[in-house]
Amino acid sequence: MKELKRIVASAQQAMAARLDRLSRESLREDQYVRYLSMQYHLTKGVQRHFIIAASHPDFAARKELREYLFKIGVEEELHYQLAERDVAALGSEIIDAPLDVRLWHAYFSAVVHERPLVRIGAHCVLENIVSGRESQVQRIIGSAPYARRENTRFVMLHLHVDAPHGTDILDVLGDANLESRHMDDLIQGARDGGEMYLRLIDWSIYGDDRATTAADRSRLETVVNR
Repeated sequence: MKELKRIVASAQQAMAARLDRLSRESLREDQYVRYLSMQYHLTKGVQRHFIIAASHPDFAARKELREYLFKIGVEEELHYQLAERDVAALGSEIIDAPLDVRLWHAYFSAVVHERPLVRIGAHCVLENIVSGRESQVQRIIGSAPYARRENTRFVMLHLHVDAPHGTDILDVLGDANLESRHMDDLIQGARDGGEMYLRLIDWSIYGDDRATTAADRSRLETVVNR
């Protein structure tokens, strides 16, 4: 678990740098719509990965982990609708999915059946990436002139102030008596998922797909076509 937590901490530091910059510059409405659109596409259908992962035979004797995965899949299944409603409340429409969202779904859909912990590694990063920075996120959103209760529901829910999903998944994994091959998959997923997610944050803020290189696409296509 030590290496997994190190990767999570590295992603947190990278996200903190982005939040610090946003605190200085402020979050424009168009950037916020891009962020919500990205999250809409990223979370729509999210339950499939978790429920598929929960069904893996490696988890037959790991009941707590299996129960967590099923519960989180059901809990987050309709969260994409919050992002959609927040965008509508701003008088805007969801924009097309960026490349890294499409790569995300292609990659994790290809591996989740046989190597579910790759997807769970990415989940570890996403659930913890703003841990300790929740109040800063609230200030960034709260200081925006367009921010209202009816258009900030997605962000506020996913801060998990009252429901620390990030701590929960790390605790469940720590108690699951995982084998070395499981840890290898968790680490790979955390690295790949964290990299893609940070690029999605950059796309949301700066509208730039340039970080997704031809080499990235080739690597992911190799995984998908296995």
